[in-house]
Amino acid sequence: MASSSQPTPLDGKPQEEYVESVVCNVSAIGENEMKVFDLGTDGKVLLAKQNGKVFATGTLCSHYKAPLVTGALGKGTVRCPWHGACFNLATGDIEDFPGLDSIPSYEVKILGDGG
Repeated sequence: MASSSQPTPLDGKPQEEYVESVVCNVSAIGENEMKVFDLGTDGKVLLAKQNGKVFATGTLCSHYKAPLVTGALGKGTVRCPWHGACFNLATGDIEDFPGLDSIPSYEVKILGDGG
């Protein structure tokens, strides 16, 4: 199973608070696939899988809040479907404009065999 821990503010929570949640069975995400998962009152998370590794980021582009799940998954990046802003899946850092800010990135832990 994949779980997500959040070291940065999520939905207005102070930075020192963490959100930890069992999100899905790791087999629910195919290789080179992205899916959005609802964390209930803690918001939503975008999970992407590449090279067998699962990444967790915010769901919206920092430019005009486009849903990144409908964007393009590149090698270690996700590109916004509206204006092409590009973000690093591992860090959330912006790699290509027009966005000016990074997106949240979250730690992913695979529990057990993930199955």
